[in-house]
Amino acid sequence: MYEICIKDNYRYFTVVSIFYGIVFAFCMYKNLFGWTFLLYAITTVIVINKFLKKANLVHKKETKFIYIGVILCGVSTCLTANMLIQFLNWCCMLVLLISLMINQMNEERNDKILEYINKMIRIPFATIGNIFLPLKNTKEIINSSKKERTVDKEKWKPIILGGGMAIGVLFVVVPLLAGSDIVFNRIIKSAFSWMNFEGFNSLIEMFNTLFGVLITFMAGFLLIYAFFYASCRVNSNKETEKKDKQYKSLTGIVFTSIIASVYLLYSMIQIRYLFLKAGLPEGITYSEYAHAGFWQLVLVVMINVSMVILCSELYEKNKWLNYMITIISLCTYVMMLSAAYRMKLYIDVYHLTFLRLCVLWFIAALAIVMAGVIISIYKKDFQLVNYMIAVSAVSYLIFSFSQPDYWIAKYNVSHIEQLTCADLEYMMCNLSLDAAPIIAEIDPKEVSSDDGDGCIYYYGNAQENSAEIMMKNYFQEVSQRCGKIGFRQANFSKIRAKQIAGSF
Repeated sequence: MYEICIKDNYRYFTVVSIFYGIVFAFCMYKNLFGWTFLLYAITTVIVINKFLKKANLVHKKETKFIYIGVILCGVSTCLTANMLIQFLNWCCMLVLLISLMINQMNEERNDKILEYINKMIRIPFATIGNIFLPLKNTKEIINSSKKERTVDKEKWKPIILGGGMAIGVLFVVVPLLAGSDIVFNRIIKSAFSWMNFEGFNSLIEMFNTLFGVLITFMAGFLLIYAFFYASCRVNSNKETEKKDKQYKSLTGIVFTSIIASVYLLYSMIQIRYLFLKAGLPEGITYSEYAHAGFWQLVLVVMINVSMVILCSELYEKNKWLNYMITIISLCTYVMMLSAAYRMKLYIDVYHLTFLRLCVLWFIAALAIVMAGVIISIYKKDFQLVNYMIAVSAVSYLIFSFSQPDYWIAKYNVSHIEQLTCADLEYMMCNLSLDAAPIIAEIDPKEVSSDDGDGCIYYYGNAQENSAEIMMKNYFQEVSQRCGKIGFRQANFSKIRAKQIAGSF
């Protein structure tokens, strides 16, 4: 239905896509994460909005919030220098745009998670499959415009042919004439003096730039058109309207009751030995017990969330099944607390890193998602899919805007009793420029060259002032790197780091 609208108005969609391609090339060419990423995000929202209006799709209330989320991803990219966060902002934008298209083109609200995931996976592949559709439509526009014009091409053929023949002969004759007459030779040399080696290199560089810009433009032009068409095609597929088969609830009850009994036993052990710190069996120390098993627990928690969602969707509704799913969900919360507590103990000893902070954030977000899953078990009209997308997007944006590297450095500086050169090196090499303000506050005289295990840290040939030399070299490098930032590449974190480096 909707793809027919696109084909009927292919001129409009092609022109808007060309505009998008131009902006995309300006923003993204050799500059994936500058301030222009925000301009790219805003342009994407404007173009998608234009497409929806042309397809006569009435905006739903969720759409405006998704627009805001997409723009906030652009803002976040302008504020941080963490490349992983910047990449995740792009991924978040893509997920939000796909969910927007699914919500907009489903006339009836549908909370079937498996169907939703199926569409989210199919849309990117359908986009790739229709990537050359814009070129086909553009060709149709050019052909139709050619028919409308009545230009006599025949009169230009003799002129073009004669000029081409003359240029070919001159390539042979001019060098011969230049060799036969000194004055003529000087005139030719002065006329083509710009064609020296450096000028030739500049010319090649210019062509490379133009080619790169053209490729970037084509990527933006093709992708936005194909994405919208693919979204229309996937969401108008009649196969998705088939009723999903639900399995007997008795199977689900037996399955979940066995799992729940094991989880109850595990949860009681966590409460007794980890939280209440009751006496452990002989041969096990509390330190060994508390610091082990974190990653296994995280994996089990993810399996549990998926299992609860699938059981509530695949099996027929039954109150005993609901009770078993609820027990598994509550046990999952105990496991989340256990995993978070173990990570806290681990951080107390080995300090904070980006990965450890990510895991804590992920557990917190998963806990909020799990609350919605429990509500959906007992409330039939609860919009679980929209809830999960909203929670995931909001929690991610909070994490993204918080500048994790800044807080990691701040936490480590304030919680490590004796900073060593190894700690300083970690912050300089493993954290982004977001951490530069905290690093600048460190007094190098208070940083020890002894790593605590009897090993002395040497930076170059220096030992006594290793930290001071490290910090000087770090900020000198920051100053040089950020000093080359162009107009399109600038962002808040890099500008702040450059100012700090200049005053260090």
